[in-house]
Amino acid sequence: ALHLIAQKSEGCMRDALSIMDKIASFSQQKITYASTVEHLNILDYDYYFKLIEAFMMQDMSGVMLLYDDIFNKGFEGDMFLNGFTEHARNCLFAKMHVWQNCLIYQRISKRNIINKPTN
Repeated sequence: ALHLIAQKSEGCMRDALSIMDKIASFSQQKITYASTVEHLNILDYDYYFKLIEAFMMQDMSGVMLLYDDIFNKGFEGDMFLNGFTEHARNCLFAKMHVWQNCLIYQRISKRNIINKPTN
């Protein structure tokens, strides 16, 4: 949750504190990943993981259905593409083992995307 707040505030401490106060007030003083994603209207990383897995399986109908679901949730195409390219970049860095101590690496390794063979 704190990582998402830091990203959304773009490095500004005042914005980060304001965002954190907003989330705390809307979620009964419990700041969680789920409440942060919900209140900041951020697309959950799981969608990006599912999309990468669908691409790796060459499941284009799954990709289109997933994108349709994302679009129906109100996320604009350019915002989605920006998030997806950043996520793909993070996955590539994690695959190269550049960020072994990073949070995104831990999430990627749990899904076993790093060690999956590519066709």
